[in-house]
Amino acid sequence: MFESITFGRDSLVDLTGLGELAECLLYYKKVHVIVDHGGFTRLSRVCGPETLLGLIEDGHLAVTYLENRPVVVTQLVGGREQHGFALVQGQGKESQRLVPQLFQELTGKQGRGWRIAQRLLNRLSTKTYVAEDLSQSLGAIKDITYTDRLVPQILAARGVSGLPTAPRFRVHEENAAFFIDTNLDFAMLNVEYRRINPDHNLEPALVLDLLYEGYAEVDFAASLAAELAPTPTESVIAEERIASVLEASGRSLDRLSAFRSFVVPHNGSIADAINGRTRTFDELRTLLGKADRFKQWVHEQAPDEDLAKAYIDQVTDTSWRTGSTTKNLRFVLFNAAQIAAGAVIAGPGGAIAGVALAATDSYLLDRLLTGWRPHQFVRGPLQKFLDGASTPK
Repeated sequence: MFESITFGRDSLVDLTGLGELAECLLYYKKVHVIVDHGGFTRLSRVCGPETLLGLIEDGHLAVTYLENRPVVVTQLVGGREQHGFALVQGQGKESQRLVPQLFQELTGKQGRGWRIAQRLLNRLSTKTYVAEDLSQSLGAIKDITYTDRLVPQILAARGVSGLPTAPRFRVHEENAAFFIDTNLDFAMLNVEYRRINPDHNLEPALVLDLLYEGYAEVDFAASLAAELAPTPTESVIAEERIASVLEASGRSLDRLSAFRSFVVPHNGSIADAINGRTRTFDELRTLLGKADRFKQWVHEQAPDEDLAKAYIDQVTDTSWRTGSTTKNLRFVLFNAAQIAAGAVIAGPGGAIAGVALAATDSYLLDRLLTGWRPHQFVRGPLQKFLDGASTPK
C-alpha cells in the first residue's frame, strides 16, 4: 500500500499543492515530483535549498526537471487562427544554470549556494522532450471522437459550464498547419472563466495546448510506474488513458483521508500545517527522520487493506504480551534493574534508586515487551508535529 506517487508539473503551480506533497511524503514509500523552472523555483523558495537537498538525499523525495516543454504556437493568417506545435526552452532556465543561481540567491552566499546546487544536481533527474515523444499526442488531437469527448470534461474541470448540447471541438491539418473547428462560444465562456481565473483568458488555443501538453505529461508521469496526483485537467486526460492507475490513486487517497480522520481527527493535517505556514518543510524533514518504521508498516499493508482498520487491529492486539512468559520476563528485567541500580549506588540511596528505576521505566519496559506499534509514532512524533502547528510562526 502507498508504494509510490508522482506529482506532475501543474500540481505545484498552486502553492496549496505543496501541502498535498508534504502529506504524501509521510505515507508514501516513494514520492516523485516533475517540475519545470517555475515549479522548481517555488519548491526551493518554500523548502529552502538545504532542506530540499536533504529531502532528496534522505531518499524521501525524487525530482525530475523538465528542460523544455511542448507548446502550441498560434498566429492569425488570412483572418483564421493557425496553430503549430513546438518545443521551447527558456533561456537561462536550464537546470545547470538555474539551480546554482537560485541557490546562491536564496542562501545569500555564492560559494555555499554553488556547493549545495552541485550536490542537488548530482541527484536530479532531467527530461528533455524530443519530437518522437509527442507523436502520440498529435495523433490523439486529430482523433475527433477523442477531442469531442474530452474537451467538455476539461472545461468542466476548470469550472466552465453552459456548453451546447452536442459540443464540438475538432482539430484538422491543412498544409502542415492545424485549425480548430468548434461550435463553442469562447467569447461567452471566457466571461465565466475569468470570474474564476481573472488573470487568464479562455481561448481555443489554450484548450489545444492543454490537450497537447497534458497528453505528453500524463504519458511521462505514467512511465514512472507510480500513482498520479493529478490536477483536474490531468485527471480528465488520465482517465481516458490510464484509468486503472488513476483508480488506484483515488483509492489510496480515500484510505489516507479516512485514516487521518480517524487517527488524528482534531489536529488538522500535515497539508494544513504546511499550507498555513505553521510548520516548515525543515520541521517535516525532522518528522520524516522518525517515521521509518511507520512508513514501513504502511507499506507492508495489503493494497486492498483498510488502513484505519489495520491500525486499530495493531493497537488493540494484546494477545502475546499478556502471557506468562511476558510476566516472567517483566519480573526478571525489573529485578535485574533494581539489583544493578542498588549495586552502583551504595546504601539507602541505592535501594531508592532501584525503586525509582522500577517506577519510572515502566513505560519504557512496556514498549520493550509489546514491540513497536504504529500508534507510538502517531501519538508521539506526529501528534507533537500537529500540536505545534496550532499557532503561526
